[in-house]
Amino acid sequence: MMKHKKTAAALFAALTACTVFRAIPAEAFKIEVNPDNYDLDERCVNIVAAKESRFDPRYTEFRLDSYDVELWNLKEGIQDIELTLYYPEILRIELNAKGEPAIKGDILADSDASFVLDEENRALKVSVHSEQPIREDGILFSVIFAVSANAKMGDKYPVKTEVQKLSGASGDIAYNIADGYIEIGGYHDDMRFDKGDMNFTRSVGVDDVQQLLKEYVTTLSGRASALAEDHRKIADIDEDGNVDIIDVQLLLKYYTEQTALKDITWEEILGKQPQYPSVHISNESYDLQRQSEKESAE
Repeated sequence: MMKHKKTAAALFAALTACTVFRAIPAEAFKIEVNPDNYDLDERCVNIVAAKESRFDPRYTEFRLDSYDVELWNLKEGIQDIELTLYYPEILRIELNAKGEPAIKGDILADSDASFVLDEENRALKVSVHSEQPIREDGILFSVIFAVSANAKMGDKYPVKTEVQKLSGASGDIAYNIADGYIEIGGYHDDMRFDKGDMNFTRSVGVDDVQQLLKEYVTTLSGRASALAEDHRKIADIDEDGNVDIIDVQLLLKYYTEQTALKDITWEEILGKQPQYPSVHISNESYDLQRQSEKESAE
């Protein structure tokens, strides 16, 4: 079954049997579609990639478990498929546990399939042959993408499909392509980080204490703060409007006691209910932190 079940069901209901085009190359019947929605054609096979896939922005390297390429409206029956998936430089395809660049989908269980990764040209070449006509819709194959830490929140990266061959027992079959894309930062509503989580890792560790100390030393020397306003709220542990040595001491105490006791709370550390137990961080502040980490590593 397709992973886009809810979206696909309503759209697929409008499809009827393909109009049969024969003795003309399939490319002649390729229909360009709007990449921002699923434009399906009831006359032919529809090759549909994941319309919209998002990476969690909370990690240094974003990863998508599965990017699917699906085939819909296969009533005519297909036996041979050759296509190429092109992806931009900021993406890369990771090998699966078998050392392969792609995973067979549910409609390839009894078919011969080969996947060749051409990293130089940013392409994955797919070839499929089935002795019996494939008539059941579903996932053709899936790939695992990783995205560079240089990617910015809100960026979209298109993934394009080109077909070299699509045929059945009676010859070439018409097709339609609905391409997908990768979007960075789909979890905007989840961009809240707890007090003291200076590096946005969902936990408080020694690195957070060191970064807070660095911020204190920076401002103590008269230099401008390196943190955005929302980031400083996370650093202002005692919520007095300043980032100073008291905040460093409180964060160190919290980290130390949390390591020993596991269940220590900020209310216990501060002796009061914190006004800002967590803070919503903007895309700009998040990107600034990641850029700072990258520069420090270099």
